[in-house]
Amino acid sequence: LDPYIFTRSLETQMEYLIVQPLKEVFENSQGQVVNPMVIILDGLDECGKPEAQQYILKLIANSVSEFPIPLCFLIASRPEKAIRDSFNDRPLLAITDRLTLDEKYHPDDDIRLFLVESFESVKRTHELRSLLPPVWPSNDDIKRLVRKSSGQFIYAATVVKFV
Repeated sequence: LDPYIFTRSLETQMEYLIVQPLKEVFENSQGQVVNPMVIILDGLDECGKPEAQQYILKLIANSVSEFPIPLCFLIASRPEKAIRDSFNDRPLLAITDRLTLDEKYHPDDDIRLFLVESFESVKRTHELRSLLPPVWPSNDDIKRLVRKSSGQFIYAATVVKFV
């Protein structure tokens, strides 16, 4: 492996760190079904200037279009103009699906489910689980945590992490 790979162009990095290894896995699968792999790009709007953001999206679109590998990208970003423009134009328009988390999206139910399942896991696995009361946490505790989360999963995840 090239020790200077991270100083190379983004095209080179994409080719040698993502596309080539996945092509090899796909080609060596000998006809077996290979589950799609997902690469998560969170905070695209924080990646430099708008031109850089568009460039990254172009690289992703070209890689997905050119190489027949089971690869999906999950891109999370604020809808900045340059990013919206890229997704509203070819080739991204034809190969992407969009999920907009706006005022119509109400994450409280998802956060509640996350908290309940996480605390259930704590009740089953924590070394001090025998000290927990039978009803823990209470429904009021869950409601309070959901309300304090204000729609932000990071708050709920942080609470669970420190339990």
